[in-house]
Amino acid sequence: MNRLEAMILRMTAQRAALDWAFTQIQDVPGDLVEIGLGNGRTYDHIREHMPGRRIWAIERKLQPHPSCMPPAQDLLEGDASEGLARLEGAGIALANYDLGGQDPQTPDERAVRLTPLIAAALAPAAAVLVSTQRLPEHPKLRQAETSDEIGQGRVFIYLSAS
Repeated sequence: MNRLEAMILRMTAQRAALDWAFTQIQDVPGDLVEIGLGNGRTYDHIREHMPGRRIWAIERKLQPHPSCMPPAQDLLEGDASEGLARLEGAGIALANYDLGGQDPQTPDERAVRLTPLIAAALAPAAAVLVSTQRLPEHPKLRQAETSDEIGQGRVFIYLSAS
């Protein structure tokens, strides 16, 4: 499969996962967080589908499309571990982790380091975490069963445990 086709499949799976997550958290209070703003595509999608929700954006080096720049008060610029530490106990309803590794099936060093911080920011027993790579096991997270359309081995969904 060429790189263009692989990217289209990943983006389609990510959109399906986020759309599924929106339905799951509709009645769950709490902010949302985009971990890895990039050029802002998924941030824009989340913003459009979850109006009225505060969306934190964590990014080391800002390069979003101008229309996708989060408000300054919602931007946690710098290392993701520092941004996530600020959100510890925040009761986040939805987190989108898109810092990407080379192999979506194997957690990279950064995912191993950040998973406990993400889990600590999520609302217990109610939150959804969408990730572009498989994350290491964590007692506060369980992988959701999803349809082939949603995951396709390119996007992984986790639910917060109590």
